[in-house]
Parts: sequence; C-alpha cells; structure tokens
Amino acid sequence: MEKRILVVDDEPASARFMSLALEEASFRTQTAFGSVEALLAMEDNFLQIGVRDNGPGLSPAVRANLFRLGSTTKPSGAGFGLYLARRLVESRGGSLVAEAESAGGATFTVRFPISKG
Repeated sequence: MEKRILVVDDEPASARFMSLALEEASFRTQTAFGSVEALLAMEDNFLQIGVRDNGPGLSPAVRANLFRLGSTTKPSGAGFGLYLARRLVESRGGSLVAEAESAGGATFTVRFPISKG
C-alpha cells in the first residue's frame, strides 16, 4: 500500500504541479531579466512555494490591480493569468500573494493547505 505523505487534492493537475514543485524545490537561475529564485517550504500545515526575482519590481499602482480580471502590464496581454491563478489556488483553500522587494524585484508566494496521511 502506498503511503501518502503530502496531499493537496487528488486532481491530476494538482498532482502534476506538486510533482514539479517538489522536483524543483529550490533553484536559482540567470535570465535576460535578471536572477530568478524558487523556494519550497512547509510551514504551519501549508506548502509554500515562492518565486522571487530581482527585476524592476511592482509599483504600488501595479500591485493594487495585479490580480484583477483584465489587469495587465503587457501590450498584448488580456489580464487573465494572475486572476485565474489566484482563483484556482483559493478554490483549493490556498492563497497567492505578490510582494515588492525593498531592493527591487518581486516575490510571488503560493500557499496550499496540506494534510498528512
């Protein structure tokens, strides 16, 4: 019998997401836009996945509208991505937040409740 250590939910999309997140638990890479770092932690019965960069950051105006339907900073963007991501995460009892870093860049953090069993 398989012992399940961590369950977010039993849907295949979540299982694939969790598998990818756990395989890439922590990485740092250089891109044309700067450095990107991913972090994975378990805290207070939550799986926490963070992505941090050292790009231009998030202005207060952008942050205020970041997760609103139709809000985009891209010339050809539709403004669905972050809106839908947050809705999906929240529908599973989690949260998705964005924070501007004081030295520039931004951190996006997803938290999912976990159960052990």
